[in-house]
Amino acid sequence: MKLLLSTVSLLAALTATSWTVAEVYAADTIVGVWKLLSYSSRDEETGVETKPWGENPEGLLMYTPDGYMSGIGVAGGRTAPAGTGDKLTEERAKLFTSMTAYAGRYTVEPDRVIHHVEIAWNPAWNGTDQIRYVTFQGDTIRIRTPVVVSTVDGRKRTFTLHFQRVR
Repeated sequence: MKLLLSTVSLLAALTATSWTVAEVYAADTIVGVWKLLSYSSRDEETGVETKPWGENPEGLLMYTPDGYMSGIGVAGGRTAPAGTGDKLTEERAKLFTSMTAYAGRYTVEPDRVIHHVEIAWNPAWNGTDQIRYVTFQGDTIRIRTPVVVSTVDGRKRTFTLHFQRVR
């Protein structure tokens, strides 16, 4: 009986929203809190992969059932700034370039999630849509960007993040 009600609920949801089964699965599966396991960058011209935030990056990514998301990621081994004057300014700039953070609404499609950025560590991202290709495997999620031009070196790159479900 429970299975029948779940199936009927699923069919009703699909009919009412025009979502595919894959979209319903992805939307349900993505909700929760995810801890960053790895972050890599792939040069699309050479195929070379690097780990811009080192071996132990840190971060959290959260998706709520009502369509909000928030994420922060930082390089591993960061330390608090200790300098003063120009040295402090230099240290803060380095910390800024070794992180990303943004929040807003999200929508789900069968193979991707679109982050509708409302606020970000970098104001240039405010009001943008960030497309992320997603793959689920058990309690892990792989998120990959489309090919983008890196603001660091001007090269065409894709960035891949692996997360483990926290809850």
